[in-house]
Amino acid sequence: MTVNAHRYIHHVTLQTGHVARQYRRDVSDEAIEAVSALLDSVLTGGQPAVPGFPDFWVSGVHEGKVLMVTLWTGMRDEGIPILTSVTCLKSRASPAAWRVIHDSATVPYVTDPTNPPPAPWTADRLETGYLPMAEAAVQRGETSLWTGDFARCLAWAWMEYCQ
Repeated sequence: MTVNAHRYIHHVTLQTGHVARQYRRDVSDEAIEAVSALLDSVLTGGQPAVPGFPDFWVSGVHEGKVLMVTLWTGMRDEGIPILTSVTCLKSRASPAAWRVIHDSATVPYVTDPTNPPPAPWTADRLETGYLPMAEAAVQRGETSLWTGDFARCLAWAWMEYCQ
């Protein structure tokens, strides 16, 4: 089912408070398809590699229309968390989902755990392995990391999965 291209998802980064509107038109069908296969695996308890990034893998859980996924690097039994992303599609689940991503944080954040954005939203929480990954990217001359794009694609894949 095609999701209205004019709808958007609020994309929040907990550590900075940055909010962006992520439109479906900005995510290719190919990216959604690739991430959908990863999502299928996560939803059945798998820990799949990220398409195009074989050194990274994800684990996750869902409840109703809320998805929580953590991006990892390293061996599956000794992984280093990079990013946790929660996507909430319905306003009635929003306060609880928003609290969960804040309550389980190990890295300081600036967002208010009692004030979620309007649904649908996706919130990214940078984890302990994020900074070393970002520093390595800068040393390689990269201007940005792919984790935000990954979270955006995952959020839209979840939106389409739940339609």
